[in-house]
Amino acid sequence: MVPVIGLDSANSDEEKSDKDRKPSLLAGAGTFIATQPERLVKAIAGEMNIQDYGTIVSYEPELFDTQPAQLGGIGKELFFAGRVDDKLCYFAAIEALIASAEPSDSDPSSIKLVGCFDDEEIGSLLR
Repeated sequence: MVPVIGLDSANSDEEKSDKDRKPSLLAGAGTFIATQPERLVKAIAGEMNIQDYGTIVSYEPELFDTQPAQLGGIGKELFFAGRVDDKLCYFAAIEALIASAEPSDSDPSSIKLVGCFDDEEIGSLLR
């Protein structure tokens, strides 16, 4: 897991007992934002220029490695990059399908296919 908020034991609600824990002052009780870490809410709101925290009804942060791709290995024959694992699998499957021989005349009922679904694996904005 990637650390997001950081360490700040002086303000940490996790270290307080339930009776000492205060609800978030960023929005009214019973709201989504009242259940979230204040530092994270402020960071998200700041990035989106949101002044009224109560207007945030939900969020689902999705973090990823922003380092550029690079070559590695002894002979620099390997490719290291984030978020390409499923795309590479789909590419290899489609290339194999294209390169495969035609269905055998002895089994005309055989069907060759690759399923690529519109999900995060191929880069949609599903969420």
